[in-house]
Amino acid sequence: MTADTSRHPHRLAALASVASALNHCADPAEALRFVLAEAATVIGEAGAVIALNAGQDRVELAAAHGIDEMLIARYATLRVSSEVPLTDAIRTGESVWLSSADERDERYPHLASTPNRTAASATLPLRIEGAVVGALGVGCFTSFEFSDKDKTFLLALADLTAAYLDRIGALSSTLRTGIVTASTGALSQRLLSKAPVGFALIDPDLRFVFVNEALAEIDGLPVEDHPGRPVLDVLPSLATEDVFDRATGGDDRPVSHELHGEAPAAPGDRRDWLVSYFPVRDDNGFVLAVGATVVDITERTRLEKQLRTAVADSAERALEHAARRIEIEHESVELLQQAILPRLPRIPGVELDALYLPAGTATAVGGDWYDVFTLPDGRLGVAIGDVAGHGVRAAALMALLRNSLRAYARLAEDPSEAIGWLNDLLADEPVTEFATALYAVYDQGTRTLAWVRAGHPYALVFSPGTAEYLDDEGGPPLGVASGHQYVTRSRQLSAGERLLLYTDGLVERRDEPIDVGLADLAAAARTIAPDKRAVCRALAHHVLGDRSLVDDVCLVLLALPPAAGSG
Repeated sequence: MTADTSRHPHRLAALASVASALNHCADPAEALRFVLAEAATVIGEAGAVIALNAGQDRVELAAAHGIDEMLIARYATLRVSSEVPLTDAIRTGESVWLSSADERDERYPHLASTPNRTAASATLPLRIEGAVVGALGVGCFTSFEFSDKDKTFLLALADLTAAYLDRIGALSSTLRTGIVTASTGALSQRLLSKAPVGFALIDPDLRFVFVNEALAEIDGLPVEDHPGRPVLDVLPSLATEDVFDRATGGDDRPVSHELHGEAPAAPGDRRDWLVSYFPVRDDNGFVLAVGATVVDITERTRLEKQLRTAVADSAERALEHAARRIEIEHESVELLQQAILPRLPRIPGVELDALYLPAGTATAVGGDWYDVFTLPDGRLGVAIGDVAGHGVRAAALMALLRNSLRAYARLAEDPSEAIGWLNDLLADEPVTEFATALYAVYDQGTRTLAWVRAGHPYALVFSPGTAEYLDDEGGPPLGVASGHQYVTRSRQLSAGERLLLYTDGLVERRDEPIDVGLADLAAAARTIAPDKRAVCRALAHHVLGDRSLVDDVCLVLLALPPAAGSG
């Protein structure tokens, strides 16, 4: 089917405008107001708000558009248990659609006597990694019937808003601590909370935004008691008054120093730590927070003291210190890259697996990404991409493409439509980088897989004993040819088959043709047992071995269960 890019031209332009604004706006409050202004256009003369769950049974307004001061004052803070559309959407995770005053009064009779009451309204939950962290609401004083296109557009705006909060919420002190905690919850469970390295995010007021368990063990305070507390009151040795100036005054490389003393949680036990600070910036270079890593180097310090008598050359000592700083910097880079990657959803009827492996050098964050999400009609979207280059620009562009694809996928009837819009978005961006992507949609009812490829390596379908690359013609990388008409391919998957998407770092080798890496991957896939778990890690280990990576690697896998009675 040929993509009809003329569908919803205003809505598509609005979504592209919102995605671009969220990617470049330095002020979170301004960015959220821009979202609300676009949301209000759905029903003309309307007002819109974004409310965030602030914890302790509180919901607070974070942004408003077209709302008078009296209403803002009345709803600035609400209890989560309140019976109003905003809190209902946050509490239940369900959208609230009201088309008239009669419908509103029937559902919320206690609001009938309130002044300045809206008639039609739409209130949509904002989800980050499956957790509802707030709501987007739009309303007017007249009746209005929301069409399916209206609902799809508002849901897409909510997705973009939640993705934006996910990107800056874990690092920005300008939003409520509650949203920061909610958006980092899944990340802390997956990576940071069990990491052996202490980690903290500190806001410009020198208050904790987030800490992991390793750091909490040092100061003896529970993890949940840190957010909002002054660092100098809890762990005065961790930060000083000028920590922001020192962390941001150089070339953004981590600023490190050693601490020696007793941990508050273990008096009498003298320890040594290496503390490193690094700025956390938005896409325009604005400092949102300072990250701090704390590494226990007690044993290393003892060894250094024993070796110091044998190390007389100052150049050797300087080299050891530089190597230690590079090691800590690389650990910080890996933590930041992992913070961007999504958690896989639980989808009945399929198994999902994913793996991200950073390059083996202490370079900046790369642009490899993957995503898995459910579409409004129940189909499953699976995507992977690779932005050329490394650093903040590549990471920002990666976030823009991943978040925009989620929004476009809601409106597209066909994968080629979504990729075409994504290509046009990147072509219109003031950047010189290009990106590759592969987007697939799987229909569980018909077992049909539809996919489109934009300059990305072929997808692999395999099962025990067989492996087949989906070697379609594909299209150019994103951003290279504006207006290009991509073509969707399709095939049916059989019970027990697995679909693998990956980035080129898995199969490309400097000293060999890419065909060698592709052949190794197919050979490894044919040997995977039907009941094997952690398939992505097993495939990466077989293909990559123990060699150091020169490029990041991402893999994402969709597996169908074997037929009943087989195996």
